[in-house]
Amino acid sequence: MSKWCDGFWISAKCTKKQKSCGYKAATCYPSPQGICPTGWHLPTRSEWSKLFRAVGGIDVASKKLKLQVGWDINEYNGKSGDGDNEYGLSIFPSGYYTNLDVLDPTGHSSLSGTSTGCTSSSFWAATDYDSKSAYGFSFVNTADYARETHYDKSDGHAVRCVMDAE
Repeated sequence: MSKWCDGFWISAKCTKKQKSCGYKAATCYPSPQGICPTGWHLPTRSEWSKLFRAVGGIDVASKKLKLQVGWDINEYNGKSGDGDNEYGLSIFPSGYYTNLDVLDPTGHSSLSGTSTGCTSSSFWAATDYDSKSAYGFSFVNTADYARETHYDKSDGHAVRCVMDAE
């Protein structure tokens, strides 16, 4: 399986001028390497799917890839939202940015002033959905499955970097 590293709150809407974007991101690049260091790249939708198949499928991926601590209790059934981190990917609640709302890593909204707690983490895929959005994947405290979705390119979500094949 590929080796993965991560970054946080990176907006997919970056220009060829390599302007600053995202939270704590120095620069963005227009290539699939993106914010990743040399020898690494942003995973495509297909690479995310390959990861999910390797851990038993998207239906159990969230449970198997989330960190064992730090996720809020599932408000619907009272059970821990933590994963078992069986594969060492250590996904933790990382927050996100949209043009509608900003949640920091602890789930506090900067616009509404309310806290949703440590409930979710969302990641970019380096695959366009259409001209205005790209694929992404989310992990939540209320489910064992990961969810494939798409995000507006002006949003900010976490990234994981995959080591290039040798």
